Amino acid sequence: MTPHKSSTPPPAKRVVLFVADGLRASSLYGKHIKLRAPYLSYVVDYMGVWGISHTQVPTESRPGHIALLAGFNEDPSAITRGWKSNPVEFDSVINQSANAWCWGSPDIVDLFNKDNLPHIHLHSYDATMQDFSGKHNATAKLDTWVFEQVKTFVNTQNRSSCTDFCNNGNILFLHLLGLDTAGHSLKPESIGYIENIKVVDTGVKDIVHLIENYFNDNMTAYVFTADHGMTDWGSHGDGSKHETEVPFIAWGAGFSHGSFAVNIEQINIAALLSALIGVNIPINSLGIIPLDLIDSTDYNKADIIYANTLQLYEQYKKKHTTIQASTMKLTFRPYSKFLDFTLEQNLELLETLIKEGDYKESINKAYEIIALCKEGINYYLSYYQNVLLFFVTFGFVGWISYLFICIIKFKMLVDNTNRILQFNKINKKALKITSFIIYGLLTFVCILVFAQSLPVKYYVYCVFCFTWLAVGKNLKILFAFFSVFGRYNWHRYLYSAAGYVVGIELLVRTFFVRDYISLLLLYYFWKCYNDKHIYKDFYIWLIDLITVIGLAACPVILQLQTEFSYRSAFLSLLLWIDSNSSIIKLLLSVSDKRVFVVQFGFLYLAFINAICVNLTITYGYGLLLVNQIISWILLVVSPVLPLLMSTKLNNRLWSAIVTLMVPYTLMAVGYEHLFMHFFVRLIFNWSLKEAARKHKKSSSIDAILVEQTDDRSTRTCFYMLVFLMFSYFGVGNTASVSSFDPMWTRCFVTVFSPYTMAILILIKLMIPFLIVLCGFRSIVTSINGHLYNSFLTLLLFCDFMVIRFLYFVKNEGSWLEIGISLSRYIAVNVTTILLIILYQIANALTTINGTALNVTLINLINYIKVKLN
Repeated sequence: MTPHKSSTPPPAKRVVLFVADGLRASSLYGKHIKLRAPYLSYVVDYMGVWGISHTQVPTESRPGHIALLAGFNEDPSAITRGWKSNPVEFDSVINQSANAWCWGSPDIVDLFNKDNLPHIHLHSYDATMQDFSGKHNATAKLDTWVFEQVKTFVNTQNRSSCTDFCNNGNILFLHLLGLDTAGHSLKPESIGYIENIKVVDTGVKDIVHLIENYFNDNMTAYVFTADHGMTDWGSHGDGSKHETEVPFIAWGAGFSHGSFAVNIEQINIAALLSALIGVNIPINSLGIIPLDLIDSTDYNKADIIYANTLQLYEQYKKKHTTIQASTMKLTFRPYSKFLDFTLEQNLELLETLIKEGDYKESINKAYEIIALCKEGINYYLSYYQNVLLFFVTFGFVGWISYLFICIIKFKMLVDNTNRILQFNKINKKALKITSFIIYGLLTFVCILVFAQSLPVKYYVYCVFCFTWLAVGKNLKILFAFFSVFGRYNWHRYLYSAAGYVVGIELLVRTFFVRDYISLLLLYYFWKCYNDKHIYKDFYIWLIDLITVIGLAACPVILQLQTEFSYRSAFLSLLLWIDSNSSIIKLLLSVSDKRVFVVQFGFLYLAFINAICVNLTITYGYGLLLVNQIISWILLVVSPVLPLLMSTKLNNRLWSAIVTLMVPYTLMAVGYEHLFMHFFVRLIFNWSLKEAARKHKKSSSIDAILVEQTDDRSTRTCFYMLVFLMFSYFGVGNTASVSSFDPMWTRCFVTVFSPYTMAILILIKLMIPFLIVLCGFRSIVTSINGHLYNSFLTLLLFCDFMVIRFLYFVKNEGSWLEIGISLSRYIAVNVTTILLIILYQIANALTTINGTALNVTLINLINYIKVKLN
């Protein structure tokens, strides 16, 4: 694509961009701005334009800076690449500038020179400087480092022989990470965060005076903004106003003073920076230059917006040509709004208006063409949406049908299957018609894909549709099942199936409104009430159930939940002490009692250590080395202890639960301590109840075929899925990035270490799942259930949820809606695979005999020694 820029002299020779990472608008503006940021307050009142920059989701540092400097929001597929790099190559103002100097965090500044261009100069500190410990001034050091580096650089530039630094079209980019780090560790309303704002304000003032004194030409433009904001509880990634509304202050060359607040989309800033210094607009930019902010003549403004129009036209033309080349002529549908009056004709009209001096009309016409270009670009970006939706839906329906057949085949005895296939009259005509429809649709899919030059991923989706071949080969079993189904209590099983459908829909709705999961728990209580004779302490169990439902019904965002609660921790500790004495009394083996004493000792130590860590961080001492060592020892050693227990089912289940609670306690906040205590008791009683339930059998061979497809293993799988979702949403998590707090890892690391933090956060999220799976493993063992069939049933439930979420995925609207809809779809997709992996861990915690393992290791070592000798 051909880059474009204005042909008129630019209003500024250079631009200085300050990005205060994590600074939300509400923390800067308002009555406190004069106290927190006196210099920026003076700029707002007397020198420049100011207002709100509106960011898009995900409100993270990488996509925020790409929007600022490249002018586009990341594709949702970028979610799979974390925060390290953008999944596609992109152009930026940094690339297009004459020279660029960037200072700041290595994760950000390194994004903008992947090609090692000589005119881009990057300077970053070591990542270990990012300290989340809460030590005094630890976060402000990140910003003072940047300011000092800039001062040193400018002061070393020789005025008499100034070459690159004195060129027109330069950009100086200062990435200030201190506020983001302070927000995570201290929260945005803390004294430390406010002090960091003052540090940034002073630094900006010093840099402006330094630049003005050096050049002394009044040709420098200054822009102060942020990549994203932050919630009250110190996280970001979502779409709340605190996260998406950030300050925008611009002054210097090219700007006039404005008394009213402006609103600007973040992606428009890249195009604005390009226009200020007269460089090419980034070719990937979707931004629109805000002419109202630029202090220039109407002619210059018309020429600037004309360049913006041509740049977007290049993108539209590229998308149009690419789609047209890969699509059959008969099926190609061009963007309809350019059919009667072509885009080229619109551009010619725009150029004529500028030549005739009708600048205001030309500007209005340019904005009209830009809107059409952006609509056309979005049209071609989603051109194959319906085709892909058909492929995926068709494939998933085939896969679900095949899973259902596999469950039927597994549950039927071979003799019974043969007998049914032999003696039941199958409608052969219906069988042939169904086979013809299946193979006809597959042929249509093949023609639709292979007759066009589509990207490789479309052929992958096409292959997924071939799950219907497996369905076609097993149609006889499916027809036989429905033949028997129609003769034995069909209404009972139809009601049961409808109940599961409603249950799955409630699970899906839980991702939108958390309270729906409580309805499923209430239904579980109603079912258990009918079997209350199974429970030894039914009313104690009832209190546990009501308590966890009550805690889960609390609002997600509470001060109690987002910060460490000493009252919750102490109360939970007392409850665990009470549970300890009760559990040990039930143990028969002396060795098991000794192991339990050690395990509970580890749990008590985890509580005490977590309390100490939060006290030291609160009072500015940071994470002490002794607390950090204790945390890592507990995390590594505690999983080994269950292997030393006997393989008695209930003993191992409790041992596994206590082991998993040790690391969870070190990372818990708010009421999570209390919730998990009552939740693990609920899971333990669930496993006891299912083990005590009598298994009913049917004497009818045909009835076995139907009845076993809806036996208690199906019910157990569904309840397991309910408990899994409840364990996630019950502690306040939402289907969003901002519900995950980096300060969960405060007992282990405080210096920025993204992979370590991500692993620890993942461990915390997986622990409730492991507790549920340990209970499920106990049930499967006690009832002699079939694990293979259970996971087939679980996969069936999850795939029904996947199809529902597939139709919730959006590619229009805000990035909050797009990002969350996609993340939900992906999360449910990987659930089953993740559960299979976690089940193996749960299996090891509940069944592996440590003594036997120790003997095996000793034998292996002796064998190696013999071989070496």
